[in-house]
Parts: sequence; structure tokens; C-alpha cells
Amino acid sequence: MTRSTDRVAPRPPLPTWARASLGGIWLLDTLLQAQPSMFSMAMLSGVMQPAAQGQPPWLAAAITWASGLIGRNVVGFNAAFVAVQAVIAVCILLPRARWNRAGLWISIAWSAAVWIFGEGMGQVLTGAATPLGGAPGAVVLYGAIAGLLLAGWGRGRPEPLPWARHLATGLFAAGALAQAAPLYWTPLGLSTVFQGTLAMQPHWLAATLAPVVAVTFARPVLCNAILVAATGAVAVGVWRRAAWGYALAAAWLLFTWWAGEGFGMMLTGMGTDPNSAPLLALLIVAGATAVPAAKLARAPA
Repeated sequence: MTRSTDRVAPRPPLPTWARASLGGIWLLDTLLQAQPSMFSMAMLSGVMQPAAQGQPPWLAAAITWASGLIGRNVVGFNAAFVAVQAVIAVCILLPRARWNRAGLWISIAWSAAVWIFGEGMGQVLTGAATPLGGAPGAVVLYGAIAGLLLAGWGRGRPEPLPWARHLATGLFAAGALAQAAPLYWTPLGLSTVFQGTLAMQPHWLAATLAPVVAVTFARPVLCNAILVAATGAVAVGVWRRAAWGYALAAAWLLFTWWAGEGFGMMLTGMGTDPNSAPLLALLIVAGATAVPAAKLARAPA
């Protein structure tokens, strides 16, 4: 019998592995945002201003306005950016439920702002978005994963991302459709995706990317057909929880993180996050380890 003097147990923090993964990536982002180049005008010319290219007028105007505002005091604004991301990382990593929730809500708001003004909504409105480059944008995945963590928190689920498999499936399916755009069946359209990554990398990494640029320029139809088929197959495999689907997803993520995302440009001094591949990997692992709702219903209390 429970005694009246017994205290009610506090609500537990979020499960460790997912919370630590997301918090660790936010901590990495904090360190990347604190690079010397981010405290100079290079942050505007290399990160924010390119995001305005090809955008609808209203979005281009918003990004240009934000760039002009930050340009008045780059050092001060970037110091604030570093502080916000550090707060998010610490709150999520602390083993306290109240701090976890605060960090997740802040991360959702911050991700929305950065996605609009920093990533130009992942280029999805330009007609040139491609999963090879990380579309729909890494930062929107931060917010989505934070939302899934909040949705699954406190419901007795061993897995804190209850709809991770659905989200990962939808992202890969949308990626296959985006990759099937007419632009990527042409020599310049497809090879330029990899050429843009190659141009900014250290020499040793650029040397490994040169053959990819050459092959995609010479055989764009064949290469893009393989890419579209592989992306669609990953969506099917992840949805079905198939072993072959997870193996294909691992290969796809490694290829795109290397060739399309350039490891998030982290080796160039201008990268502000590891890009989308690590976040997609987190979603896939969460979906693979999730316990089905029916099985949870049958489990003893």
C-alpha cells in the first residue's frame, strides 16, 4: 500500500540516446558558428546572401533585409547566434525534463527563423532543391525532430520519436520527386550540384569529387535515373522496415553527405551545421527502433 507520506515521482527526462544525439549536434553547430569567419562579412557573402538567389521576390527581400540588419554589427549578431545555440544544446543535454522541454521549444523557434532567413527555406521555392544538397534544409529537420521528441515525451514510449519512420519516408519520397525535375537530367544541371561542393573543399577532398563531376556530366540521364530510383527505393525500404532498405539508406546518406553536401562544408571554415544527412540518419534509426503501438498496447504496465 502506498503511504500518504510517499512523494510522487517526478516526470522523467527524455530518453537519453535521442536527446543526446540532438543536443550533441546543436553543440557542434555552436562550435561551427563560433568559427572566426562567422564573425566577419564572409558569413553574409558566403551563407546568407547566396540563399536569396532564385527566390520569390518576397523571400529574397526578407533575406536581403536580414542580411543588411546583421551587416550593421556582424560580430555582435554572431555572438548572439552562438549564445542561442549554446543555450539550446545545454538545455537539451541536461538530465532535467523542464530544461529539455525549454530547449526543444527554443530550438523549434530558432530553426524556423534560420530556415527562412539563413537557408532560404532550403531552396524549395527556387525549383532547384535537391536531396543531394540537403533539401529541404538541415535546420528544418532540427525543428521537426524537436517536435517529435515533444510529441512522444511522457507517453511511456521506449522510442521518443513516434512518427520518425513516417517523416523519413515522406522526406525520401519527396526527394525522389525533386531529383526527377527536368534540370537534373542535363549535363550541367546534375554535375553542377557536385561541382559546387568540389569548388570550396580542401584539395584532398576535391580530388575525390572530381570523378563524380566528370561522370555526371558525361552520363546525366543514367546517373540521375539511378539517383531517383535509389532515393525512391530508400523511401519504400524505410517504410517497410526492410534490412535492404536500411542498408541502401546508409549507402545513400554516406554518398550524399560526401559528394552532395561536402560533409556540411565543415572543412571549409564556412559550414554552420553538418547538413541534412546526419539528421536523416537519426530519423531512420529512431524509426527502425520504434516499438509499434499495437505491441505497446499488449505490453504489461
